[in-house]
Amino acid sequence: MNAERSARQVARACEQGRAEVVLSVPARFAVKFEAPFPGLTSDLLASANKMLPSADESETQPKTGKKSFSQVSPSWVPH
Repeated sequence: MNAERSARQVARACEQGRAEVVLSVPARFAVKFEAPFPGLTSDLLASANKMLPSADESETQPKTGKKSFSQVSPSWVPH
């Protein structure tokens, strides 16, 4: 979803006094699924989290500017 469309939806929700806006179809599905099945949703997300790679100690320290680098999405800007 592009930023302009998201901004319009958020602005419309604010104008209408809505406290919450769900922007994408997958997120809407997740909200609808979680409401009647909160425990199952929590278990599924916990299982998915276990499949994700863990961060190294160095990856948990905050980095800024040139120090911020990722092998997954390297910058095209020279270091």
